[in-house]
Amino acid sequence: MITFHAIVRGFTGEFDYIQRNAIGSWLRSEPTPEVLLFGDDEPGAREFAAEVGSPIYPLKRDHRNIPLVNWPIKQARELAHNDIRCLINADIILFDDFPRLVRIVADKFEKFLLIIKRYDIDVRERIDFSSDWQKKIIRLPARYKGPLAIDVFCYRGDFWNDMPDFAVGRTSWDNWLVGTALSKQVPVVDGSELAICHHQVHYKKRQIEETLDNRALLGDVPVAGFANVTWRVNRVGKLERVIK
Repeated sequence: MITFHAIVRGFTGEFDYIQRNAIGSWLRSEPTPEVLLFGDDEPGAREFAAEVGSPIYPLKRDHRNIPLVNWPIKQARELAHNDIRCLINADIILFDDFPRLVRIVADKFEKFLLIIKRYDIDVRERIDFSSDWQKKIIRLPARYKGPLAIDVFCYRGDFWNDMPDFAVGRTSWDNWLVGTALSKQVPVVDGSELAICHHQVHYKKRQIEETLDNRALLGDVPVAGFANVTWRVNRVGKLERVIK
């Protein structure tokens, strides 16, 4: 079984249905996963967590009051009941192909990092999970975000113990996670041919200072993404080594 862990915003405006859609899709995985949420001081967050039966915990924030990405990773080491964990953004919709993908990778590697390419879609309402919702979502126009944009990090093993204080929602932290795993000889697997990852588009104002701060925290870790993976799962579910 998988433990998802994610930072949530307030359940207000568009982020109410966006986060309900995302987390609702994870909870429909089989077997039912564990979901750990972080952001118990956000409006409506405790009420939502109680509604879906997931625990919710405090966040650690920087001097601008922006949540830090490394906090849920650190906490999940102690809180998760599963050795396979998934750091995921709370606007990402997953489908029922995801658990199969994880099993394929977990059966092969003791330690691993599994990532999936992100496709942006426009969703403007709550998903009716009692309907054939996956077919409806797949039919929506989808735009590939690019080789450095990563929102799903499924992993087994502790190889991010020295993660800097990256601000969530800004650049570079996702590339640090991949670059650090590669530097520690952890297999980094692209599962995009087998599983789908959809990001629900939402309004986002530019945060230049925080972006520059995050980039500075990269240090000597190379910027890494899908062009740097060492393994790939093909569309029939076979693991293949990536030849550089």
